[in-house]
This record gives sequence, C-alpha cells and structure tokens, in this order.
Amino acid sequence: MTRITIDKDLLSVSARGHAGFDRTGRDIVCAAASMLMFALCAFAEENGGAGFTEGDLFRVEFPAEENDYLFGGFDAICEGLRLLADRYPDHVSVEG
Repeated sequence: MTRITIDKDLLSVSARGHAGFDRTGRDIVCAAASMLMFALCAFAEENGGAGFTEGDLFRVEFPAEENDYLFGGFDAICEGLRLLADRYPDHVSVEG
C-alpha cells in the first residue's frame, strides 16, 4: 500500500510504499500516485520548495509563506491524491 501524509500547516506531502495494484512496472495506481508526486515536486521546486526521494519515500516541501498561488497548486495535487485513495482504498491511503 502507498501511504501518503499531507501536512497543510507545513505545506508538505510524503508518500511511501508500493500500491500493490499490479506488479512493478505495470501498476497503474502506483504510476498515478508517482506522477502526482512528481508534479507536486516540480511545482514546489519552481516556487522555492524542494522534493526528494530516499528508498521508497518521496517527500515534497513548500516554502512556508502566505501565497494563494502555492496553496492553490498544493491543494489541487493533494485533492488528486485523495481522489486516488478514494478510488483505490485497498492500495492508497491519505492522512491529513
């Protein structure tokens, strides 16, 4: 299972694990979660934040500044992650 933790106060998201929907390389759920995290990472880096991976952990952090543009992008991707968890609850969980 892919476990995603969202911290709206710190504007950070972390994801860990493999969805297990299908074998590695054919897992559409894992691919969807990964692409949402990659998109979030690119958005963060373009706006002064950072993203990194370590083993099966993917973490994205935004600068802690009041900015509607950052909040909007952050919320949009987080909503995509929540939607993925709603559609595939046996393979993705979202906390936060």
